[in-house]
Amino acid sequence: MALFNIFLIVIASLTLIKAVNLFINSTTNISKALKISGYTISFLLVSLATSLPEMMVGINSALAGKPILSYGNVLGSNIALLTIIIAIPGLINSGLHTRKIFRSKDIYMSSFFSILAVALIIDGKISRIDAGILLTGYLIYSISFLRRNSHLHSFLHNFEPVNLIKEFLIFLMSISLIIISGELVVRGAINLSVA
Repeated sequence: MALFNIFLIVIASLTLIKAVNLFINSTTNISKALKISGYTISFLLVSLATSLPEMMVGINSALAGKPILSYGNVLGSNIALLTIIIAIPGLINSGLHTRKIFRSKDIYMSSFFSILAVALIIDGKISRIDAGILLTGYLIYSISFLRRNSHLHSFLHNFEPVNLIKEFLIFLMSISLIIISGELVVRGAINLSVA
């Protein structure tokens, strides 16, 4: 039984990865067709689309009455992002230049929200008020980011015309796959922990 749950988690995780890739591609194509700024859409993709698996695991684990899975998922993801994901481009590209990052406000805002999230869990619980504070912080940051970059012109490419109906169907299919596979990851993890 434990082997089946491990297999389920692996297959569901691979499906999540593929579904997020489909989501990103379809959203990018839709944004080009609608002539949305490339920089703005990349911000939205990085902040939301790449976080969809964690978001779905969080929602499904909360609905299943096991919200601690969401917390473990977030911690593991952030550790991977701050180590492996930063290290690999540095190894491939013989180093990363970070002066520009430190000149922008983004690194300081990122640090602030990381500290805020840790500060809110010191009491041993993330309440609805804590969740509201974190969501409000994200909205404030997103609005300030979009305002700062509103001067950027639309990034239009000379691509072949986009089939909006096809891209929209892929978008819906990828969202469905993300929801289903997120649910399967949570169920597999719960069953594995019980076993």
